[in-house]
Amino acid sequence: DRLLALVGDVLLRLVREGESAFRLGGDEFAIIMPRTFAADAEIPCRRIGSEFHKACNGQVRSSFGIAETGLGEVISPDELLARADAAMYAAKRSPGGPVKIVRAPGTATPDGNPRGHGAAA
Repeated sequence: DRLLALVGDVLLRLVREGESAFRLGGDEFAIIMPRTFAADAEIPCRRIGSEFHKACNGQVRSSFGIAETGLGEVISPDELLARADAAMYAAKRSPGGPVKIVRAPGTATPDGNPRGHGAAA
């Protein structure tokens, strides 16, 4: 319960204006970031993860999955969250530091440029 309260506190402080954060269940949360490219969503996710890591005295690692939708792709909110959830589980399985981020497949063009206009983390 204390960890969930810490997550809530960090999200209240760091979620930007125009964004929305939700608890999906258990220890999973979602942040909806309208008009945000997936690459740009990594910056606030790292900040949130780092703040949470500090608040837990370095005892907890956070994993983020980022998915986006673009102008030419209309998907349901459920599909966007499913993509972000799959990326988050990939982040959980990968080794790394206290904050691990994985972008869902298809969130960037082949030349590496972001293509979307809304992200979920």
